[in-house]
Amino acid sequence: MSPSCQLFGADASPFDKYVKKKKLEPLETYVPAVLLTQDQFRDLEKSLEFEKPRYDESRSLLRSGPASSLRINIRAVAQYASSSGQGKAASDAVDECLRALEDLDSLLLQASRNNPSASVDVMRSKISVALGALDNLLQTVPSAVLDKGKAIADAYRTPADDYEVDNSAELVCLDSKLASGGGGGAGACWATAGNGEEHHGDQHKAAYVCASKQRRARVGRPATRERREAAAGRAAVAT
Repeated sequence: MSPSCQLFGADASPFDKYVKKKKLEPLETYVPAVLLTQDQFRDLEKSLEFEKPRYDESRSLLRSGPASSLRINIRAVAQYASSSGQGKAASDAVDECLRALEDLDSLLLQASRNNPSASVDVMRSKISVALGALDNLLQTVPSAVLDKGKAIADAYRTPADDYEVDNSAELVCLDSKLASGGGGGAGACWATAGNGEEHHGDQHKAAYVCASKQRRARVGRPATRERREAAAGRAAVAT
């Protein structure tokens, strides 16, 4: 099995066996992670604009942070869509997204090995397809749930005091989900890279924590889990 197949689950059934066996969490727990994955793909796209892109580092972005649990998250969203009569559209979006990411992963691997046929323009087109497919999938989410997910994702990106108090519990949950490398489960989600190296949940966590710190440093608002939990405590006392 190829590394990208192991990463994105190309040989899996329309809805991941993990999702079938494990009772789904509420839909709103998956949406923010999908939105943050879109951010991650946009960051990856920007990294390709450098004169000499670091393809190995760009490829590692597909194995860290929100992207490491994307397959579980989007198939959970698709299963909710199926229960509301939108299963075909959701399943098509999931398949399109995963195919594009498999192609992108393969292109990045070829480029890291100095294969001249691996075009940056084609890489960008694959990212665009994946982003569009995720947009289509999110269209199946009820508007109230999507708005809530956007608010939580916004608070995670650039936290403000009012968001932290209002969404503190959801933010702590999202922190846990992203750190675990999976849909609320243990941090055992991993993929085998082209060189046979295993990327474990702890590495996912470290990579995304680093990326999160860099993102928050740019907006000048460092927000740690402890700060969020403190906000949750203040909100509890106030009530």
